Amino acid sequence: MERLHYVTNKGVATISVDSSQLCLVAVPGTRDFYVTLTYASQVLPKHRVIMNLGDSCRLAETILPDVSSRLKAIVGEVEVSEDSTTRAKILSEYCDRKGIKLRTNIGATLNSDQELKSQQINILAVAVYGRLSSEGADASIKQALLDYLRHGRTNKAALSFFATHIDPVFGKYAPDYRLIESELEAAVTEAINQVKTVTGTGEEIMLGDIRDIRPMVYDSLQELTGARPKRHFTSTIDQVVQGENDKGLWVPFNPGIGKQTLIPLELEPNYMPVEKLGQIITLFHRVIADLLIAYTKESEQILQASEHLRSQGKEVRDRVLMQALFPEDHMPAQTLYSREGQGGLNEPEVASLHALVKEERSRIPSAARKYFGIPPEEARFDELVSLQAKLMQLLPLPTYVCANIDARFKISMSELKMNQNRLKKGNRELLRAYEANERRLLDDFGIRFDEIRNWTQGTVDEAIRLFGPQFEFIRRVKTEALE
Repeated sequence: MERLHYVTNKGVATISVDSSQLCLVAVPGTRDFYVTLTYASQVLPKHRVIMNLGDSCRLAETILPDVSSRLKAIVGEVEVSEDSTTRAKILSEYCDRKGIKLRTNIGATLNSDQELKSQQINILAVAVYGRLSSEGADASIKQALLDYLRHGRTNKAALSFFATHIDPVFGKYAPDYRLIESELEAAVTEAINQVKTVTGTGEEIMLGDIRDIRPMVYDSLQELTGARPKRHFTSTIDQVVQGENDKGLWVPFNPGIGKQTLIPLELEPNYMPVEKLGQIITLFHRVIADLLIAYTKESEQILQASEHLRSQGKEVRDRVLMQALFPEDHMPAQTLYSREGQGGLNEPEVASLHALVKEERSRIPSAARKYFGIPPEEARFDELVSLQAKLMQLLPLPTYVCANIDARFKISMSELKMNQNRLKKGNRELLRAYEANERRLLDDFGIRFDEIRNWTQGTVDEAIRLFGPQFEFIRRVKTEALE
């Protein structure tokens, strides 16, 4: 089976997956964020895919230089100064702000930029400790302050004091920056494992112990992924690459478990079932076709070309004209409107009709007033076709195979199945192809083709809610068409 991987918007490749694997992809054009299921092979550049973080050790190795640089920046802030006089001045200024009186010889020594003697250091530390102890601090802070004044060393107690009383910067990150590299990499790996447990949309990585490096790892991962890192996050695809890749840093979330699909709990409110997407696409297909066919009744060039072909016993079907609205490399449209079902027209005849439709495309909304009572400026035809082209890319391709085959017969598929023994060989092969693709839809997505093509008035309401009031005209088109 074909393998492929994606290059994301941050220039990082994913681990390769089977082309038939299911993916969760953001639905384009919706006013709110929604995801739907599709095959990995149908994911294209600019699609936004739900991802999982990959191997923690590989991720740690990747972000370790960034974490180290962040550590070094924090070290410079935390250690303050290698000069003992500067360190003493920091505590002296604290005493001044708090009204703590020190012996005059301490102030004089510091003002002359001289180092304090051992006895003076003791006095300064005791004075600060005396104030802190009255506020509930324990005796550990006294030794911490002595170590800081004498040697520039900082521990948890000292850092807590500085964060509270000197500068909040000391509390922003307070890791043990003396970890050797192997220990640091292990700590980063463990932090990544904890990030992977974050599932809620509002959940944050919390700062725990004063030596905790998780916030720093979180920031590095956010820089790497371009998203808030958690168990599931969204990446935009820049490129789809065929072949194996086991060096990727993340992997598309696979919602397929046996013959069931699992939607992450936090994404359930944003999940659009495949059948709902299919019903909206079916509705849009009919609206586009109705507007297009209405216009062909007013276009002299298209009418003349169609009459000429009919005089030769050939049929100009809607699908021939519809195909002209989509790019030639648009796989869903090419499958849905394939040349096999185009009424016996040859390639030059099809190309000539396509050229007419493309030439007159901008005038198609002009028929909306006469046939549907809609002012042409409200019939957002091009906008609807553009949205339809994007949505069609996500609906599983077996849907279009089934729709194409279904459109070739004048009786229902259920009747064909009942009478398949009397079908000609070619039609029997088409029926088998239909059944195989319908079975694939059922196995992979738990739906039948009939669930996709049967839209209702509720589908119209839902489409307008999802994609915006600018598509209100589709309600009028379908109401007039039904009447």
